[in-house]
Amino acid sequence: MAKEKGLSASDARTEDEWLEMMVDSPMLIARPTVVTDHKAVIGRPPETILSII
Repeated sequence: MAKEKGLSASDARTEDEWLEMMVDSPMLIARPTVVTDHKAVIGRPPETILSII
């Protein structure tokens, strides 16, 4: 998916551009993100979520 969109690790885009791209193509963010008041983790592997709940 990222290659199809022409994305690379060195892309310099604004926050709004990234958010729009992720909304338009949710598969780019196939990993769930869990956020609390003090910390955020990406839920892959699922055990990482346990570290903040």
